[in-house]
Amino acid sequence: MAIRILARPEERRPLRAAFVLDILKRMRAPTSVRVTKDTRDAVKELADADGLSMDQVIARLARAERQRRIGLALAASPVNDDELEWLGGAARSVAEPAGW
Repeated sequence: MAIRILARPEERRPLRAAFVLDILKRMRAPTSVRVTKDTRDAVKELADADGLSMDQVIARLARAERQRRIGLALAASPVNDDELEWLGGAARSVAEPAGW
């Protein structure tokens, strides 16, 4: 079965089911998450302060948590000699900006 989207009479063309399914997969369906009232209010306060939706704030919080975990993993891993040399050069360039 073909689905038609009517933009202009001269541009009528049927959509394939695979194309429609692809569009539907990309659509974000709303969902519910159970949180305490205090948590909801805290997220809402952050959203209002930054002019964002609660969804955007939660996405930012999730990203920040992923970054924190990456930082912990990097901090726990040993540093080899090449990395120490590179880090030393970076530290010197920050300490002595006139040397640029």
